[in-house]
Amino acid sequence: MLVAFTIQGIRLFDMLHSFHESRVIKSHHNLTQQPVSTFLLMGLDNSGKRKLSTTRTDGMMVVIVNHKTKTMTLCSLLRDTFVKIHSQQYHGYQRIESAYTYGGDAAAIATVEHYLNLPIDYYLTVNWDGFIRAIDDIGPVEVNVDRDFIGQDYWGKPEKFKAGLQSMSGARALAYAR
Repeated sequence: MLVAFTIQGIRLFDMLHSFHESRVIKSHHNLTQQPVSTFLLMGLDNSGKRKLSTTRTDGMMVVIVNHKTKTMTLCSLLRDTFVKIHSQQYHGYQRIESAYTYGGDAAAIATVEHYLNLPIDYYLTVNWDGFIRAIDDIGPVEVNVDRDFIGQDYWGKPEKFKAGLQSMSGARALAYAR
C-alpha cells in the first residue's frame, strides 16, 4: 500500500505540496534537468487534532528518480534503525524515527543523508490529516488485507479488518496502516 501511495504521491506532487503538512526544499531546481532526483517521504505520527508535544516519523522512504532511464527506486527505512542523529539539539545514537523529534525536517534530512551517504533534493512530510486527505482526494485505495486483525483508528479505538480485497477511504487506510 505504501508503494502505491508513494507512486500516486509523486504523480500528484503538485497537489500534495500545497497541503499545510507538506513542504518542499530546493524547489528552484527543475526536476527534469537533473539526471537523478532524490526525495525523502516522511509520515509523521501526529495530527492537527492530536497535537502531541513531540512528533516522530513513523514511516520514512527514500525515492530516487532517474530521469534519463525513467526509473524509480524506492527504499523504506525501518523506524527502529539505530543511527547517529545529526541535530543541533541532540548528539548521539538513537532510532532513526527520533531524528525528527530532535530537530524537525532539517535533522531528519541530515540524519538520512549521513546514514545513506546520499543527498536529499526534496522532501515531503505528511501527518495523519494529510494522509487521510491525500487518499480521499485521489479516491479510495484498493488494499488486499492478508488476514483478519484489529487495528486502531485515528483516536486509537479498535477497528476490525477482514482478509480480502477492500476499497478504503483515507480514515480506514490510516487505521490499516497504523
